Amino acid sequence: MQGKTFRRVFGTNTTSLEHFLIKRKVKGPCWLAIRQPQAVRARKSWCVCEAAVDTPKAIEVLEGDCPALIPAHAYMRTWSPSAAAVSAAAGAKGSGSGSAAG
Repeated sequence: MQGKTFRRVFGTNTTSLEHFLIKRKVKGPCWLAIRQPQAVRARKSWCVCEAAVDTPKAIEVLEGDCPALIPAHAYMRTWSPSAAAVSAAAGAKGSGSGSAAG
């Protein structure tokens, strides 16, 4: 590409995502601060929650202390009285298998 006042244009092959990541210094997994997000009515992805900002400058990389997280885990298991008795007996013996045939 060439014109009267320029010879080349750099960055024309760069995607908008790549340009955003470089400009906002997003490198690898990190925490982002998103200032004044606005809910999106017409979703463009399968995400449960989508938000938009007026300017890319509203998104910054958090440095220093990260927000505290409370990990949550849910574990469900079916239970039957006979399997519970065998499992408790196996646990008392120290086998650690916790599984019962029966």
